[in-house]
Amino acid sequence: MIRRFDHWLLLRAPMLWRTRSPYVLMLLILLVIAALLLGEVSIKNPIDIPALVEDTMRGWLLQLFGILVLIVLWVMLILRRPVGELPIRRHVVTVVAVAVSSYLWLVAPTVLAHRQIKAIQQVDLEETMLDADTKVLSRYEGWSCIPPKVADEGSAFNELRDVIAHYDVTLRATFVFHTEPAGSGFFRSSCKDGNLWLKESGYLTRVNQTINLIRAARGDLGAPLWITLYWLLPAAAIVIGLLSAALSYPFYVWRRIVSL
Repeated sequence: MIRRFDHWLLLRAPMLWRTRSPYVLMLLILLVIAALLLGEVSIKNPIDIPALVEDTMRGWLLQLFGILVLIVLWVMLILRRPVGELPIRRHVVTVVAVAVSSYLWLVAPTVLAHRQIKAIQQVDLEETMLDADTKVLSRYEGWSCIPPKVADEGSAFNELRDVIAHYDVTLRATFVFHTEPAGSGFFRSSCKDGNLWLKESGYLTRVNQTINLIRAARGDLGAPLWITLYWLLPAAAIVIGLLSAALSYPFYVWRRIVSL
């Protein structure tokens, strides 16, 4: 069946046949289906969100790099079939086919990443809770060195502990804050006037980051989670299509054009 289709395409649309775009798109569809069948992404503990975002970014970059390599190899395969000195209008098919296929390949990693965004969106945390927790954190946002009297009161620690427990249920019953006198080390040495160093200050930063990531995922398709290249991908795809058509002409044709 594939041989018959290939022969039919060669006879009726030789320039499209030369690009092998139908087979390239078929391969893309199979890869996307395989990726979707790997299973749904779910998050039970909101504290896992930063790690999920980091893994998603790493996977997105690796996929994009692999796709760029595949596109280069594909264009080289197209150029191995010279077409001679054809009119420019005959190359429109090449430009369109290569540009459309390249765009679909380049956008695939971002489309697949929406599974992770969906998982973050569905975390069971109401907006009212996010607002209240953000208000509490904003009060103690810069805490890494605290006055001893604040540590003695304990009420502020309890408030922060309850907020952190919303994002890591395993800490709800066991979490406690620890302070140490300012001593050696960069962070502890920055504590002045007898202030204590709060060992768990990193939790506050992590919770703030988690809240921001949840809100980003529930907003503009998770745009703040990674660099959005939607505006750049169509331009890159068109450039790839134009290069494929331009490089299809033999060198002697370009040399004659330039000499004119």
